[in-house]
Amino acid sequence: MISKFANDQRMRGLRPPTIKRRTWTLTKFSETYELATATRADVEAFIVIQHTPASRRALLSDLRAFYAFAIDHDLLEHDPTAKIGKIIVHKRNARPLTPTEVKRAVASARSASLRVIVMLGAYAGFRVSEIAALRWEHVDADRGMLAVRAGKGDKDRDVMMARQLADALVVLRHRSDGFVVGTTGANVSQRVRGHFKRLGIVHRPHDLRATFATQSMTGSRGNVPLVQGWMGHSDPQTTMGYVTWVQEGREIIDNLYPDDEVDAA
Repeated sequence: MISKFANDQRMRGLRPPTIKRRTWTLTKFSETYELATATRADVEAFIVIQHTPASRRALLSDLRAFYAFAIDHDLLEHDPTAKIGKIIVHKRNARPLTPTEVKRAVASARSASLRVIVMLGAYAGFRVSEIAALRWEHVDADRGMLAVRAGKGDKDRDVMMARQLADALVVLRHRSDGFVVGTTGANVSQRVRGHFKRLGIVHRPHDLRATFATQSMTGSRGNVPLVQGWMGHSDPQTTMGYVTWVQEGREIIDNLYPDDEVDAA
């Protein structure tokens, strides 16, 4: 059934990383529980071992997708996930790195590939999965553009390539498999976490994307549609969720009501 489910996902055009993750979830679940006879209690026991609500929600989503497929194709009659409530994931406020932290992270990278990984996040707003999936054919040095193909939501987008990032890519050796970094999103995240820990930078890998959004919004004087396109968001509110207060905003606030326009009386 897992094989049939994976084939159905491929036929429907789902992204390979999504299919791989769902297949892994089902394989792990079936190591302890029978897919055909699993109960709601079994599903809850399986997902509760995950430490974060986001991880639990991802596992439940994978199992829901499988059982919906199995019932729709008359492979099973019972869905043990049907009565499990929505798992709430509280969205954390954006926490961009400071420009100084970005420069430290780039300058002290222990390898050319790690330097490019950090810069793809901070200079181009790439997700860790998009960094892992980037191929040399998606790097257009002549036009100074990077292409994201089948990103989150299976969307494509083009991002302008910063000069510093272009210079970093030049010194990176081309791999025979065509990938710029050639690893998994999980490995990209692990490498960045380790790098930040060594430097004493208290941030997550995904905060590099928030850094790009915040700095781009500041540099473009609040051009939301422009930054929204670079980030690959359908909703501008999603983009704004990545942007946080920056020091440059202090001047705006301090000059809202110039002293010479305030009535002393």
